[in-house]
Amino acid sequence: MANDLDSKKVVILEDDAELTDAIERRLRDHGYQSIHLRQTRDIIKFLKAEKPKTMIMDVALTDADGITLLQEIKGDWEAKKTHVIVMSNYSTRVNYKVRDEVEEIFQKPFDVETLLESVDRVAAMDDK
Repeated sequence: MANDLDSKKVVILEDDAELTDAIERRLRDHGYQSIHLRQTRDIIKFLKAEKPKTMIMDVALTDADGITLLQEIKGDWEAKKTHVIVMSNYSTRVNYKVRDEVEEIFQKPFDVETLLESVDRVAAMDDK
């Protein structure tokens, strides 16, 4: 079970610096601790160690296929406890492949305030 500090941790897996900055600013304004990752290396090990409640991730990553990565995360007993919000330019493909594995899917571009509302909902969810 995640503690209160873990519920305020949000991992952002995104290589677009401008988008990440906008998301991080809004998260901080609402009391969240954001952890920005640009690479997927050791992501499962990281999630198991840090135990964040939420991860926001793009599926078009420079160093991995995000769909495959998401399936690997959800296949791990501990890492799958992290709730995932996906953002993508390819939402139709994402919906088809992983809609049952994630909490929400956002089509890029999207309103950061709407994303923040989603993070608030996910942070309030019971652990899986």
